Amino acid sequence: MKEMFDSFFRKLILMPPKNIFRFWKNDLEIKQIKQEILFLQKKIENLNSVSDSIGITLPELGSSQEKLNKRQTLILGYYGANNFGDELMLASLLEVLREKNKNSTDYSILVVNEYKEYNYKQWECKCFYPPTSLTQLENAADFFDELIIGGGAHIDDLDLPVYSFIPYLAVELSLLMLERSKNVNWLAVSSNSILINKFYIEKLSKVIANAQEFSVRDLYTFNTLREAGIDSHNITIREDLSCLFEFDIKRLGVVINVLEEKEKLKLIISEIIDYCRESLVKDKHYGITFIPFYNSNHLDRNLIAWIIDSLKEEASSISVSILPEYTDIWSMMVNIKGCDALFSMKYHSSLIGLKLEMPVINFVTDNHRHYINKMKSLQDNFQASKFIFSSQYQRGQIFEQLKKLGAVLAKTNV
Repeated sequence: MKEMFDSFFRKLILMPPKNIFRFWKNDLEIKQIKQEILFLQKKIENLNSVSDSIGITLPELGSSQEKLNKRQTLILGYYGANNFGDELMLASLLEVLREKNKNSTDYSILVVNEYKEYNYKQWECKCFYPPTSLTQLENAADFFDELIIGGGAHIDDLDLPVYSFIPYLAVELSLLMLERSKNVNWLAVSSNSILINKFYIEKLSKVIANAQEFSVRDLYTFNTLREAGIDSHNITIREDLSCLFEFDIKRLGVVINVLEEKEKLKLIISEIIDYCRESLVKDKHYGITFIPFYNSNHLDRNLIAWIIDSLKEEASSISVSILPEYTDIWSMMVNIKGCDALFSMKYHSSLIGLKLEMPVINFVTDNHRHYINKMKSLQDNFQASKFIFSSQYQRGQIFEQLKKLGAVLAKTNV
């Protein structure tokens, strides 16, 4: 870092007197110099604090043996601060990259160091804090084959404490990697409304001109870069990286029956949870939406809450929600229709789902005198639908039927 600081003043000292006079004469450029000095000072302070933090800092990279014959890609962004938008962009990007490159690439992430309790393990790759020296920055440029700036507001030349550290780090590391003929990609980034720092603009222009991809996520950023005098021929516009994420969590509506024994109900719901957990592993993303059907004394809602609490550890990795108690008939119809499929333990929820031509698994409480006839009638009229009778229920039946139902949903792309 000292070398960077010295380099800046060396350029100033070596400047011809005529140019120095012209240089200082312009108030705007004086302000820019002060910003550059402030940035370097705060960058030094930040790097000193990083070295005292727990976690991992960039090691002395560069050994070809560490690469293990795999391409090494470094992803940089405002990660590690538990900001949902940035974490979603990273998750989306990693999912696409891993699908595209399979096992040919190792990914590493450069994270901010604000939160010491950050869950690094969730990304299943190495996570590094920003470099603590220019040597580490250069070693990173030597070691990694590719740099990806993974979305976010990373074009920023104003106010340069910790938050704006990443925009400058992204530019500096990009230039070092481009000097080494490495691939550099800035994906779906955005900028301030105006750029005024000539030093920054000049460096950013070099990055844009030589990047494999330099894309922005909005037309306003595109125009801001053009207005700053940057050649826009190599700039493209793409959607925010979070749009890469598959927002196709299919909702399995569940209507319980308070007439069933509580422990059997818990067993039934645990089967549904098991299936949803398996679907999550297979990237199908099924979630459970409980639909209260019997509102008297909040019987359904209270029983659902008890079931969820009893199975909270099993259900911790999947999406589970409880809809509000219905206020009118039509809201209930909308609630059912809003699901992709239905597991129904009540007659009218089964009837509505079947009439709406939804995939329905019907669980019949046949030990109650009011249920046997009407549910058998439904079975006669909707023979394609599956009916499971409580008196014959064995663990595993629901799981198997959900697997068949999932195959139907996949084919119909519901």
